[in-house]
Amino acid sequence: MSQGPSAAWRLILPLIALLSLPACLVIVSTGPTSLASATIVFVAIDDQGALIASLKVSVVGIDGAWSEQGLTASDGAFRCQVGAGVARIRATVIPPTGYVLAGQDRWPREFDVSSGGSQQIEIRVQHVR
Repeated sequence: MSQGPSAAWRLILPLIALLSLPACLVIVSTGPTSLASATIVFVAIDDQGALIASLKVSVVGIDGAWSEQGLTASDGAFRCQVGAGVARIRATVIPPTGYVLAGQDRWPREFDVSSGGSQQIEIRVQHVR
């Protein structure tokens, strides 16, 4: 007994219905993970161990989408709240009048940012005599 064309439709029709159902698409990314904001504290210290105010700090995310700048306060610190999603920064510093960067302390520098944490970066300067 031949089943004819109706048998083919009995197989194709459920397949068409199955293919027309809503589908769920899962995308897996291997790119960098966005980070929660972090705090970086830049601390300026002179060759005598004194904390130095008025050192200029400029910080920018490597991708250029975030930046901040300011001066160290009387406690020698500039606190920088890094934007969420920033994983690496470049920092530039300019010592106040009467000071130069100490020894091998080369700037600008690049740093990895710890997610949701806090890190301290020391900037060594020397008083010009």
